Amino acid sequence: DGLEGTNKRWNNSIIPFVVSRDCHLVEHLATLVVFNLNCYFPLDRVYAADETMHTMPTTIWNMKRRFDRESATYTLMGNSSKWKELAQKEGCRYQALSHLKDVRRFLSELQRK
Repeated sequence: DGLEGTNKRWNNSIIPFVVSRDCHLVEHLATLVVFNLNCYFPLDRVYAADETMHTMPTTIWNMKRRFDRESATYTLMGNSSKWKELAQKEGCRYQALSHLKDVRRFLSELQRK
């Protein structure tokens, strides 16, 4: 995958993203999300990489309500205290990821569940 062999640290311009527990895509989206570190995440694994999300909690709420409640368990990933607060407010799990290898490991664990 696009993360193979990559071990760069996050920087302040990286956009956190939201992943659902069951990895199912709800709407038809573009094939790939491109982050500014040239890493590519297939969208059957990753939801919502949008620079407006950190200022728009309703974006997450709108995504959550499209899912069946039983499967709508989300994880907010990033290193921002604001995202941690938002995760608690929105009832999401929060996971701080400092290396892209952490993202790769997290996504592979998610797919095995």
